Amino acid sequence: MRIFELAQQAKTVRHYVWSSLDYAVKKAGFDPKYRPSVVSDSDLSWSSLTSEPYMEMLKSSLWGPLTRRADGTHVFAFPTGQGRVPMVSLKDIGFFARCSFYNRAEVSGKDLEITGDVVTLEDTV
Repeated sequence: MRIFELAQQAKTVRHYVWSSLDYAVKKAGFDPKYRPSVVSDSDLSWSSLTSEPYMEMLKSSLWGPLTRRADGTHVFAFPTGQGRVPMVSLKDIGFFARCSFYNRAEVSGKDLEITGDVVTLEDTV
């Protein structure tokens, strides 16, 4: 919230977009009624983008192959069993962030929840 308060003090920022992970805003006890979002030439409006794990993370050690066997086989740890994982591409997040700035009145005070796809282990390899 301190970053938002600093953006308000700047007087040149008109729309503040907060990027959040799923449920983080809810778990933090955030209630939008305490932070009204006003769209005008002098007030600061806000919106948030709630995203999922990035598809690009599949290439990192966090989500990507954790080990490589002597025969060249990559071993993935996928803690969902036969379940699914919601994911989003960074390009999709960029699209909705840009959209938020161009459509300030429509997204003001709203949480845009973004998911690109819901994948299984087989979808990721």
